[in-house]
Amino acid sequence: MARKPKDDRPASQPPRAPAAQHLAILGKLSELERLTRPPLLPSQLERANALAAAIARNAPDGVIAMLGTRLMRAIQDARAAGEGADIRAIALIVARIRAALDRPV
Repeated sequence: MARKPKDDRPASQPPRAPAAQHLAILGKLSELERLTRPPLLPSQLERANALAAAIARNAPDGVIAMLGTRLMRAIQDARAAGEGADIRAIALIVARIRAALDRPV
C-alpha cells in the first residue's frame, strides 16, 4: 500500500509560510519604511533596526533572513552617515524582501 503525500505539493517544493507570518513581516516593513524617511533621527533608526532584526529572526526562509541582515547593515550605515544619509539602499532591500514574500513557492 502506497503512502499518501501530506499535501498536494511536489516533494521538491518547500512548504509555504503561513499567511499570518507574511502579514506580520509586511506590517513591519511598512513601519520601517515610515521610520526611514528623511530626516533620519537616531531614535527612528534604532526602532527600524529592531524591526529589521525581528524580520531576520522570524523569516520564513533563508532568503528573507539574509535580506533582513542586509537591511540591518544598511540601517547601521545610515545611522553612521547622520541625518543626510542616502536611504536608497534601505528602500532597495525592503523592495527585495517584499518581492521575496510575493514569489510563488
